[in-house]
Amino acid sequence: MLLREAGGPVADPVFGFGDPEAAIQNMTRMARRGGGLFSWDITTVAEIDGRVIGACSNLPGPEVRRRLRSTIWSVFRVYGIIGMFRLSHRLSALRRGSPEVPEGDYQVVNVAVMPGFRNQGIGRALLEQAHYAAAIHGAERCSLTVLIENTGAQRLYDSLGYRAVDECVDDGLRRLTGVSGLRLMTRDISPPVSCRTQEDSR
Repeated sequence: MLLREAGGPVADPVFGFGDPEAAIQNMTRMARRGGGLFSWDITTVAEIDGRVIGACSNLPGPEVRRRLRSTIWSVFRVYGIIGMFRLSHRLSALRRGSPEVPEGDYQVVNVAVMPGFRNQGIGRALLEQAHYAAAIHGAERCSLTVLIENTGAQRLYDSLGYRAVDECVDDGLRRLTGVSGLRLMTRDISPPVSCRTQEDSR
């Protein structure tokens, strides 16, 4: 369910072929398969009384390329040959509408909070945890992409120091999903406090 929330209006037409329940089922099955870009092994979750109400998937940029093969295999296992054929043109439209993320950046793949729990600081806390992980990995910059129309999320990212640096629009993506494209936003990452303290003491 959270993965579908992260995908917003793109999730159902792309991953569910227009069927919300199919989108949830397919994205959940991909998340359960480790090693991919949709996997829970790169995801931090927020819980209330044992219920997951927020999630943020993030990883070092160089690891993205390594995980692509596992992601493709997971997609094949979930959709099969015929499903892959149907999915391919939808993913092509999504790719055309997505700016390229610099490979060296730490990447936030997705972040989502369930309706009813938004505007309570949960998304902010998840992203701050991702920034800490980026600092631990020695990253100098963190990047994410956001739907151009998702102004609410962009206000949160602005408040956390992100700035828009690129965007892509695609008519095919707009026809398929109603979304014009995605915007790339980045922010600088400071070294962890312990590292700064050591450097300052030299």
